[in-house]
Amino acid sequence: VLGADLELVTLPAEEQCAVSVDPTELHQPLLNLCVNARDAMPDGGRLTIATGVERRDATDYAFLRVTDTSTGISPELVPHVFEPFVTTKDAGQGTGLGLAMVNEFVLDCDGLAELETAPGTGTTFTLLLPRVECPAGAPAQGGAAAAKAGSETILLIEDDDAVRAIARRVLGGAGYTVVEARYGSEALELAEGDLALDAVLSDVVMPGLSGPEVVGRLQALRPELGAVFMSGYAPESMGSLRGHELVRKPFTAPQLLEAVRRALDGRSAVAA
Repeated sequence: VLGADLELVTLPAEEQCAVSVDPTELHQPLLNLCVNARDAMPDGGRLTIATGVERRDATDYAFLRVTDTSTGISPELVPHVFEPFVTTKDAGQGTGLGLAMVNEFVLDCDGLAELETAPGTGTTFTLLLPRVECPAGAPAQGGAAAAKAGSETILLIEDDDAVRAIARRVLGGAGYTVVEARYGSEALELAEGDLALDAVLSDVVMPGLSGPEVVGRLQALRPELGAVFMSGYAPESMGSLRGHELVRKPFTAPQLLEAVRRALDGRSAVAA
């Protein structure tokens, strides 16, 4: 993921800093921050990942800190970096969803996301998550993600490579088999074969066939197929999707997994 031109430095905490978060749910925000740091240092540099404990306003937090030696983020972008569709990358190089997803995850955990940067001094992102006491020898808990895991096969349709990669990692990390298609036409070709499919996860607005059009044709071929839509538009503008699961971008791993699980379980209930 990082490439040969980057030096990776890890600074683990000396004391226990447990948080009530499933490891699979923390993986994606960390990956997003590391990929952003990598892309900000095209000529190489140093990426430092540190963990530790910090107290803020009478609350103990465990922190995850990602620091790079890039040229920094421009001052006009700093107040907006966690907003959806705001990107620190060159035009055409990013979706503007990665940092928004990081912030969404942290807020769901009742935590804080912070940014320190200045032109020429590099960038540091800090995720502060409420610290919990973990008795010595206590077994690891599966967390919410375990209940939303599965072994079914999901057809993922998304024309944005970055968003598709995020969804693939989330679903694959929860145990699902993921079959990818960039456009609706590719998805239809896959479905016309003998590939076993249990549900489809599709973007709404895509080049060529729209998500609803593709899903309609897929369910005509395979009526038992569950369906989940993804969209960056406001839910009230998605009236045509009423009756289907809808995940709004930027989504967190739990939000996506819950919607997929509901679609799969709803399909099973109808079949019964």
